[in-house]
Amino acid sequence: MSSIFVKKSLFHPRTFYFETTWDIAILRFVEKLQNTLSGNIILVVAMPSEDYFVYGSNVLVVVKDAPIEVRSKILAIVREVEKSFGDKIGISPFITTPNDSIIEKFKEILHEGR
Repeated sequence: MSSIFVKKSLFHPRTFYFETTWDIAILRFVEKLQNTLSGNIILVVAMPSEDYFVYGSNVLVVVKDAPIEVRSKILAIVREVEKSFGDKIGISPFITTPNDSIIEKFKEILHEGR
């Protein structure tokens, strides 16, 4: 999981698992975020399962700017994805900007879970 924090490069592969409904839901969530807020999305970190929380959230969404309009769009996408899975998954995003110290906390927790 720690590799998700590696600076983007051609030499650092990304790993995507499609083993669970959670995995597929997160992929759909990220795709919709990118389509809706493409220039504003910096990083999305999903917990290993929807039942694993950091500060009450199972997904970290880092955006360049987070005015209420952006937050509302993200929450609308959350609801859309949840409904598409018959409300059998729950995405609880923590929406923040790059300078928020919560990012370091997510890193620490994910490194501990290795």
